[in-house]
Amino acid sequence: MSYINSPRLPAPARVGLRVLYAMAAVVLIIAAVHEGGIATWQFWVFLVMPDIALVAGAARGLERGQLHPRAVLLYNTLHRLLAPAGLAVLVLAAAPAWGARATPWLIAPAAWAAHICIDRSLGFGLRDRDGFQRR
Repeated sequence: MSYINSPRLPAPARVGLRVLYAMAAVVLIIAAVHEGGIATWQFWVFLVMPDIALVAGAARGLERGQLHPRAVLLYNTLHRLLAPAGLAVLVLAAAPAWGARATPWLIAPAAWAAHICIDRSLGFGLRDRDGFQRR
């Protein structure tokens, strides 16, 4: 659950969370660039990939800011940090067999997590069943 927009948190705490997410995004992107990842297709695909659910959830008749309810599960799954962490674990497990070919695939979860952190720092969290941002 995303607590960034939660009314239970005082305003300074919400701002602090947004700053932490922004800092995490910067660190992840710097790490990917350091590894030469900005030139790989994995960096760009995984940086944009979580928002594919927005395209899948676009439909007529929805209110402004609403995602189609059938796309909410996909959106929420792609926008949780557990998903890129799982990919990182899989890549690290396969890295000894892949050798140098594993480096671009280690950049992919970093780019994916950076996307999530950027969204959180801008105040975009997970969606409820109706397709609206959770409050």
